[in-house]
Amino acid sequence: MPSVEAIKEVLYSDHAIADHLTGAFRLSAPDIGGIVLSLQANTNSAAGSPELVARLEELLGRHELAHLKLEVFGPTAFPWRPVLDFERKFAYLSAA
Repeated sequence: MPSVEAIKEVLYSDHAIADHLTGAFRLSAPDIGGIVLSLQANTNSAAGSPELVARLEELLGRHELAHLKLEVFGPTAFPWRPVLDFERKFAYLSAA
């Protein structure tokens, strides 16, 4: 499982991609195997953008994280809501 800091570093390394994301993400390891990286897009159109997904996959591959399964959700569809605020920390990792 990659570290939270490693994921943040990758996501923020490309400002054009980071502009489409809220910064909220979740790493999980479902029972079926593998590691899932779920990201929250800042608009519904960004969440449904095949171009954004392709760019994210390419970015992850450059940082040796191509093995992650990628999911991009719209702002209200992100399963781990509420949307971020300054009074709460976000749980980036799912419970084991």
